[in-house]
Amino acid sequence: LADAVSGRARAHLLSSVAAFRYTLSELLLTQGTPRNVLESIFPDLPLFDAIHRQIEWSRANIQEFVDAPDLLASCSQHLQCAIDSAHIRSWAVVIDTTNHYVIPNARTDSVPGEGLARLLQLRCDALVRPRMFGEAVSSSKVFQAHFPEMLLPWAYNIAAELLFHSLAGSLDEASCAAALACYEEKLDAAQEHVEVPALVTIWFHAVVSSWLPSRREEYVQKLVCCIRNALSVQMKHRPSLELIRNDAASGIRARCAAVGKELSSDVLHVLKTWSGRAPAHEDPANQEVLEAIMEMQAAYDHECSRYAMGVVNCIHLILSSISPLQINIEAIGLTVVETVLSQVSRLLSTHPAMDPKVEIEIRASLCPVDEGNVDGFCDEWVRMLGEGMKGASLYNDHAYSTQPIR
Repeated sequence: LADAVSGRARAHLLSSVAAFRYTLSELLLTQGTPRNVLESIFPDLPLFDAIHRQIEWSRANIQEFVDAPDLLASCSQHLQCAIDSAHIRSWAVVIDTTNHYVIPNARTDSVPGEGLARLLQLRCDALVRPRMFGEAVSSSKVFQAHFPEMLLPWAYNIAAELLFHSLAGSLDEASCAAALACYEEKLDAAQEHVEVPALVTIWFHAVVSSWLPSRREEYVQKLVCCIRNALSVQMKHRPSLELIRNDAASGIRARCAAVGKELSSDVLHVLKTWSGRAPAHEDPANQEVLEAIMEMQAAYDHECSRYAMGVVNCIHLILSSISPLQINIEAIGLTVVETVLSQVSRLLSTHPAMDPKVEIEIRASLCPVDEGNVDGFCDEWVRMLGEGMKGASLYNDHAYSTQPIR
């Protein structure tokens, strides 16, 4: 009996002590006790505070994710808006439109991967253009998190970080070189399956060669090759003399058939053999032959003009993608201009050489004069192109110091 009474008393005492400890602890924690005193009484207090903060952070993130709108319904509209705005260089609209996809806990899980990748690529490009490099670094990391196997977000991230830290004076060359080596390893593994657009590749090589002196020589060569390849792709489809002759023959035959007239043998011969050059004044030719040649010459001149403007637009796009404000213009600017001019001259003079008037038209349109301008094409490139073309003869790629591809 005595043991039973003693046990009940002990249990009551322990319960009372626990209640007392709880009440005392509550008073100490809620009544403004100094932090150092609390930590001496409760050594695990910092750990419990960290656990509490982590729980609150997780709860807030879960709630934010649950409350976030599902982006599947609006992603197509957002993508079209971003594409249209990028075409007119309205970068602020692109940034605002794509902001929904990079905020924490955005509901991108239901958005098609191709559309999400395009939206993030447009955002990174729009952030780089107005030199918002800090935000570009952050967005490119989100891009990487969504698509870890893609090379495009790596290119944006490395170049944006190079630009950000170079301008801030906090560049760590060793860290950037390590990231670049990782990118190159992924590039080698991808082989032919590289999704990085040509203009982004050109911009990337220009940035690396500008702000990473230890790799400048290597990346200047890569930049030169990329520019040459882009121009080669643009210029490989020349105006077709055969197509022009066939179109002219069809038109002349139709007109002759309409009036019940047959084509002369001289006209038929010209329609088959015309080589794209106007006849000499002393060439004996009847009126029908001259008319056929003039018709084909007019069509050929029109196609040559379209071809020249396509080359000019390509050059403007290439140079517009390399803003002088984002590169070391003194280090690589002249090389870029000489590469463009020498490659154009080399390709135009490759057998069979095109009429020199094509290069004349390209030169005249490259540097807008008489209040002409090209959207996004800065005066610095206009000045350097003008200086590069000064005194250089037509179809003479040796007039420039950059050696042509053989």
